[in-house]
Amino acid sequence: MVRDPVFVILTMGFVALVVRAYSWLQPGSLLAEREYDDGVMFAASVATVHGLIPYADFTFLHPPGSIVLLAPFAVTANVWTDAQALAGARVALVFVGVANTVLVGVLLRPAGRLAIVVGAGAYAVWSNAVRAEETVLLEPLLNLCLLVALTALAARRLALVFVAGAALGLALTVKYWAAIDIVVVGAMVAVLWGWRGIWRLLVGGVAAALVIMLPFFVRAPGEMWMQTVLAQLGRPPSVSGAGPSVWGRHVSPIAGQNALDQLVPGLVWAGLFVAIVLALSLPVLWRAWRARRAPSRWPDSLWWTLLLLAHFVALVLTGKAFYYHYASWIIAPLALCLGAATLGIHRIRVRRTTAIVAAAAIIGVGAGNLLRPTLPGGAPRELAAEASSYECVWGTPSQLIVADRLSSGLENGCDIDIDPFGVALTEFREGAGRADLPQWNDLWVAHAWAQITTADAVVIGVADNDEAFFTPERRAEFARDFFLVFEDGRTALWARD
Repeated sequence: MVRDPVFVILTMGFVALVVRAYSWLQPGSLLAEREYDDGVMFAASVATVHGLIPYADFTFLHPPGSIVLLAPFAVTANVWTDAQALAGARVALVFVGVANTVLVGVLLRPAGRLAIVVGAGAYAVWSNAVRAEETVLLEPLLNLCLLVALTALAARRLALVFVAGAALGLALTVKYWAAIDIVVVGAMVAVLWGWRGIWRLLVGGVAAALVIMLPFFVRAPGEMWMQTVLAQLGRPPSVSGAGPSVWGRHVSPIAGQNALDQLVPGLVWAGLFVAIVLALSLPVLWRAWRARRAPSRWPDSLWWTLLLLAHFVALVLTGKAFYYHYASWIIAPLALCLGAATLGIHRIRVRRTTAIVAAAAIIGVGAGNLLRPTLPGGAPRELAAEASSYECVWGTPSQLIVADRLSSGLENGCDIDIDPFGVALTEFREGAGRADLPQWNDLWVAHAWAQITTADAVVIGVADNDEAFFTPERRAEFARDFFLVFEDGRTALWARD
């Protein structure tokens, strides 16, 4: 059974499931605040379900694909709590990670079992792929769409080009980074089938993209263009992406796992990652140049290499606005190239040694994912119970979801920013400070304070020190007008006195 490639692929998928689902087994963690971005995307979908128009009625910095994909879960917020509805979406994203791992294995199946173990195993346990696929983020969806497209094209059947196009068109509705994949895959289709393939790719892609995007664009064309394109192009630097050192930590295979990750300088991790990319890419490019093959005869591994290099250049060009989940976007082509590299290993003894080393690495890195430090889950059910008596609660979308006050706040007409960062970046750009955090934007802080003064209660992150953006005068006024109702070490609920 171990010799069966299907069994190896499913094993790697099971590993991916375990390392992604494990963190949600801790009490309260599945309902707890995990991210800023997942709260924003889910809140945007909930607001749309409640009848608000994205881009016109609220700010949203991404194309609307995630809003549509999350809509089935957003609807359940009317039956369950906001946090339970988001928990359902988080579970779904875990299975997206499993699907991505399996698809890497399927693509590597012609290369043999060792390639599957190395490539799918790398995707299964690489830390920032794991972290990104534990909750609702965009990059795992980009990976899924790309891998579906590559799987469709691997069959070399012209009819399946429609499927590849539809997958990439859907990816574009999630995040515009998919344009890079469209260019590379489009070149692949062009050399394989010429115009017969190109028009099929375009028809599939345009149809999928228009079905998702056109209803939103026709209702707010100017706002959608400004928020999803112009605002993103003009982003200021990010505190969390402060240079090559942080970039290196984000691409580390054990990012955030343990003391070893911190002991190795970020620049070293960056250098190691660059070395891996070059070691995988240069031999493939050299062999292709020496073989002088027509592009129509290029192996899939060469196209995967071009995707790897395109992703790498794009991530380097993000500059100082680089977040940990961005790194997961490069892991799909990287894993494919790692697996394909085993084709150059011919000696039986070396292949066995490679398999043992790969298995040990998968076990070691996978165990590190299970044991890595995590944020305290707090007491989300108790917070929701305490907040239930207040009509309008102020907080970030993630905090309002945990407190189960997002849906009710929208129904009650409360003043809620679906994306506070987006509001700071678009409506109050002239007040921006030295980075993109809203609390460093004087105009946004004044805007947030005006919302607080009309709220019945306020949710503030204690662990994240959210109240730090209050001036001493505002902090004194807040202490006079609000009293502490609940605190669990991570989140505090204050009610108007």
